[in-house]
Amino acid sequence: SARRSIFLAWHGPFLRAHSVFQPAGTNVNIAALRADGSIDIRTYERGVEGETLACGTGAAAVALIALQKYHLPSPIQIRSLGGQIDVHVNGCDLTLVGDALKVFAGMYTTPGGVYHKSCKV
Repeated sequence: SARRSIFLAWHGPFLRAHSVFQPAGTNVNIAALRADGSIDIRTYERGVEGETLACGTGAAAVALIALQKYHLPSPIQIRSLGGQIDVHVNGCDLTLVGDALKVFAGMYTTPGGVYHKSCKV
């Protein structure tokens, strides 16, 4: 929702760089349990320094917390801006299942040559 986006844009940078998480910083995830048992998640990602379409580590962390707090059955459905990730939990083993989509391709030049980059979520 727009309200979650505003919350994340405002609080994400502060929480990401909070002294508790230094020196490396942290990703910031906000999550909401839906009536159907799935979870909406939004992520402010360190390194990107902004909201991303999906975050596997964030999805896994939210799923584990939801499993403990709400006793949800596996797989736990996590819904991000980039789509749905199903987190299968088997003891200490987690498996993330979802689509991988190419969202951009680019090229940049450095003194050492030309590099191509593709990104998938």
